[in-house]
Amino acid sequence: MKESALTEGFPLFMPERSSWSDKTARVVPHSTIEKLKSHPDYQAGQGRRPVAGLRVARDLMKPEKIEELQKTLAKEKQVIIIAPVRMREGGLDNAIPPLMAEVISNQTGWQVDTSIIQINDVGHTDKGAIDRLFAQAEFEGEVIPGATYVILDDVVTTGGTLANLKGFIESKGGKVKAIQTIGAAQFATNLKIMPATLKKLRETYGQNLRETLEFVYGGPIHEKNLTESEARTFIHNQAEILERRRKARDAGKGQPGFSLGQRRAPQRALSEEVAPRGGAKSSPSPWRKSLLASWPAFPPSLRKSPTPMYFSGIPFASICGIQKPREA
Repeated sequence: MKESALTEGFPLFMPERSSWSDKTARVVPHSTIEKLKSHPDYQAGQGRRPVAGLRVARDLMKPEKIEELQKTLAKEKQVIIIAPVRMREGGLDNAIPPLMAEVISNQTGWQVDTSIIQINDVGHTDKGAIDRLFAQAEFEGEVIPGATYVILDDVVTTGGTLANLKGFIESKGGKVKAIQTIGAAQFATNLKIMPATLKKLRETYGQNLRETLEFVYGGPIHEKNLTESEARTFIHNQAEILERRRKARDAGKGQPGFSLGQRRAPQRALSEEVAPRGGAKSSPSPWRKSLLASWPAFPPSLRKSPTPMYFSGIPFASICGIQKPREA
């Protein structure tokens, strides 16, 4: 993320956004939000329980969609890396996206990135669309220039988090070629803003559009790099968004470079216990310990998978005791 200002001790930032391509214009959902949230392991998976997250991912991700993804990227000459949204909500790490990555990796053999991490707690869960606009996800980590990336999240609502992850990776030289989730909200599968929506957005805000986007995102951002859902949020909530902007100006905080909305959310500590270094296929120790503690209760059908299953580069056969895993 780029620093846009320092006001009253609060560092501000603006999301990195990049242009949508034909391959990233739409997200591919494997299931639905309803099935995801009704899964018996959903709450545990969101609470940093990797075994629960793996059950959710294996139950709801469709092998045929992974196979289709593999065929789509079959001609890629660069290394293919799966980059899940590794995020924190309410002080807990969501285990589902990283385990989605492991399911895809098991079927394709592609690498899983463990370096890129969301460093702020935006608290998007159960938030409305407007509040999501004013709480943008921020990412840090190592990106391999020229590599092909597949990015994942468990749910896409407005698409802002995935758009920021995509922008971050591409700003560092990576190339995002596919985006997948388990569930998707209404209008969220179309990430790229539609021409009719773009026209309506411009008509709705007129000359105020540029300044409004700068206010919400903390700096210059092109309207074409919004998501379809974000643009619809701007269109249908013009009065409230402009009112927030007016209040910021009246409070004397509407000067260029200041965003009332994009005060950086509380950042997570980038310690080894939370954000391991080492890039693709490195293994965070806490996750491994959690798996070791939970593995005996895991279904035998998954413990004895006919194909080697991996978690962050550690064979599941090792984790369940067949072979003692080595500490990184």
